[in-house]
Amino acid sequence: MLGLMASAASASGPTKVNLGTSGDYAILAKTGVSTTGVTSINGDCGISPAAATFVTGFGLILDASGTFSTSSLITGKVYASDYTAPLRRK
Repeated sequence: MLGLMASAASASGPTKVNLGTSGDYAILAKTGVSTTGVTSINGDCGISPAAATFVTGFGLILDASGTFSTSSLITGKVYASDYTAPLRRK
């Protein structure tokens, strides 16, 4: 008879990945983000290396600083690779 050893199951799930400051974003995308207009996003959105033109359906309004856009469908800001780089947070 072979002895069987029971292993304890882990209920905690996989180890959390440290996303650094990217964890502050509601959406991060590489190629595009789109909506048909029935959308509500709470937080900032970012896209790179694609440009802001790949964020479609949101009616983006570029801020005078050229750093981000806003939208009535998003409570945060939209950052894109073709915008002026934002100042670093301290």
